[in-house]
Amino acid sequence: MTNVPSDAHRLPRFDWIILGLGHDGHTASLFPDQLPSNLCAVTIHPQTGHHRITMNYKLINHAHRISFIVQGSHKAKIVAQILNKTGGSTAIPAAQIRPVDGICEWYMDEAAAAYL
Repeated sequence: MTNVPSDAHRLPRFDWIILGLGHDGHTASLFPDQLPSNLCAVTIHPQTGHHRITMNYKLINHAHRISFIVQGSHKAKIVAQILNKTGGSTAIPAAQIRPVDGICEWYMDEAAAAYL
């Protein structure tokens, strides 16, 4: 993480954030219907009830580089929905990852990319 603030709000700016993708489209422990307002927050996994620590979208989206690493056919439909911006993708947490001044890249195996 760099020590130079990225904007007037003095947000820290990560050089690189590497994310995974859940079958429901969650990422970074950001789940559907949970929108943390603090830069760092505790979220609750909807199926297991486990508490998780995460950063909010604003902080993640200020990173210089964001990379998703995805594998498996069970994620192919959600990947296509996010990247093709279809089927209510705006409600999917991973679709909210859009760097304000950086890059977002996706690395996936053939199975995860099957519907692209």
